[in-house]
Amino acid sequence: MKKLIVIIYVGLFLMSLLFSGSNNINAIRKVYLSDPPYIPSNPQPANGSTNVDVNTDLEWDGGDPDTCENVYYDIYFGVSPNPPFLEKIGPYPADQIRIVYSLDKLNYNTQYYWRIDAWDSYGYSTTGPTWTFTTCDDHPPYIPSNPNPPDGAVNVDINIDLSWSGGDPDGDPVVYDVYFGTNPNPPNVATGISSTVYDPGVLNYNTQYYWRIDAWDSYGYSTTGPTWTFRTEIPTNNPPNKPDRPFGPVSGMVGVVYSYSSLTTDPEGDGIYYMFDWGDGTTSSWIGPYESGQMVTSAHAWSMQGLYPIKIKAKDEHGLESVWSDPLSVSMPKAYPVIIEILERISRFLLLFGREIIPV
Repeated sequence: MKKLIVIIYVGLFLMSLLFSGSNNINAIRKVYLSDPPYIPSNPQPANGSTNVDVNTDLEWDGGDPDTCENVYYDIYFGVSPNPPFLEKIGPYPADQIRIVYSLDKLNYNTQYYWRIDAWDSYGYSTTGPTWTFTTCDDHPPYIPSNPNPPDGAVNVDINIDLSWSGGDPDGDPVVYDVYFGTNPNPPNVATGISSTVYDPGVLNYNTQYYWRIDAWDSYGYSTTGPTWTFRTEIPTNNPPNKPDRPFGPVSGMVGVVYSYSSLTTDPEGDGIYYMFDWGDGTTSSWIGPYESGQMVTSAHAWSMQGLYPIKIKAKDEHGLESVWSDPLSVSMPKAYPVIIEILERISRFLLLFGREIIPV
């Protein structure tokens, strides 16, 4: 009798809910018809797995037996055995079983713990088990290779840039230390550059150089490259161009100092030295160096009267000499010619009387 009364009472309660609106219908469905979501299962990475890629995603099977509902997932993730809450995702249709969640890049050689709690539209939930996995260890960068200039190269341009192949098998950022010099154990000249090209500046001619590249990734792993070597080109040098004909006074007096100038250029832009030939059996010393195209001036006094072809030649800083310039003729008559001529006439006149003023 008591059981019958209870059944009648429950029936009347349900009837009242049905006739009182849709919200109560949902409440009836929640209380008597809704099932909780499936317990999350089939994790990927698999529970207890090791050597997991640091770029892995989290995957699991979820869903809900009530296909008309939506499902939300709370993700707990971290390095603690009781992982902290990370994010709620959803909604997902109840019939979507496989769920994928993308993580940021993880740390190498680290054990992670994770758990998924599932919630349906009516607030029912299931708590998944705690899973764990360990990421792989980091790999060092690739050994620097493919050098340019090639190892053992000769006749290398003195304006060459050094380049090589690098990179990292894990895709980590890589920086490079450059060792370069004329010593077989070259010194460090650059640290932490991200480019695989290095400009050592203008090199010396005909010189043996040695270089090495060490690579470092963002986790502190490194590789030491081999030591490479090359030899620069022997200079193709040309002498300075023919100097301009000297210019200056074309006549003068014996014993007076006169200045003469000239200039030339060098095909390689080398510094230039000059030497004047004064036409009297003497030359100047090598004067310089002067920049290519810069004028040079030197002075000379002649001790005797005469006609003197003066000329000039140039040599570069490597010792290659130009041809002589065209000559400039300079006339040197006797000193003070008018006075001398008067004295000579007086002297000849006095000789008639057996006296001499100046020797003739």
